[in-house]
Amino acid sequence: METFPTQYNDVMAEQPLATRTEFIKKTYWHLSGAIAAFAFLEILLQKLGLGEASLQIIGTSRFSWLIVLAGFMFVSWIANSWAQNSTSLTTQYLGLGIYVVAQAVIFLPLIAMAKAMDPNIIGQAATVTLALVLAITTVAFTLKKDFSFLGGFLRMAGFLAIGVVIASFFLPITLGFWFSAAMVLFAGGCVLYDTSNIMYHYRPNQHVAASLSLFASVALMFWYILRMFMNRDWSNPFPRRMFCASPLASEQNWSIVSPHYEQHPENHCLPQNLLRMERRRKSHHAQIRPRLWRKGHHQEPCVPLGNGTT
Repeated sequence: METFPTQYNDVMAEQPLATRTEFIKKTYWHLSGAIAAFAFLEILLQKLGLGEASLQIIGTSRFSWLIVLAGFMFVSWIANSWAQNSTSLTTQYLGLGIYVVAQAVIFLPLIAMAKAMDPNIIGQAATVTLALVLAITTVAFTLKKDFSFLGGFLRMAGFLAIGVVIASFFLPITLGFWFSAAMVLFAGGCVLYDTSNIMYHYRPNQHVAASLSLFASVALMFWYILRMFMNRDWSNPFPRRMFCASPLASEQNWSIVSPHYEQHPENHCLPQNLLRMERRRKSHHAQIRPRLWRKGHHQEPCVPLGNGTT
């Protein structure tokens, strides 16, 4: 999401129809290429085992993920600055490429957790994201309204969201389903704002920067839609997956705990919300097991890790 100075008189709103059409085509072709490159990199990195490795790394300390987010924001700022460079097309493409790689890396632990729960939800989340982006884009191009007035509100909402995420590392709060839903709405507003800027406020030589900004909004929406799918109350519990946990987990997710923690809980620094979730699961499991056996159930119950309800 970018802001634009008003002194330029060569913005898209001042261009002839042919120039605007060509700019929009270039922007969305670059967006498609960025999404395809992101998908390819994510699949490749997951096949190399870097998804599970990323979970182990960020599970070693409660602040590991905060450090990763800070690094991602720094790299994103550099990439966006390069993409905004109007004098060097090579620098613009380099910025877009760096940002795509950074997004692929930041998605590693989330995709690894989603694969462990149910690989199908990744495709489902991608489909919902694509449908929402197409719907918002259609609305923007149909109404032909300048939504740049949303910029101030979106910036304040973005700072507030960052503050809440940072606070979750220090306070006993969990960013669950409803926070993800709110962030999907925020991402939808960013897509609408970026689409409006593509129509009216970018300059003809900024199609790379426009595609980067829109790709960032689409990636943000995909991230939180995938989290919403992961936080659903599944009707058929999956077996517990035994690899290191991540602060991306929420209380609606299933137990994802490393064997090292179960063997040496005193030496393992997992996020506090996961430790509470695991203790709650064991306590609830111990309570319902005698009742199930008295009723004639002879199979070990598989209890979802949640809020203590069946």
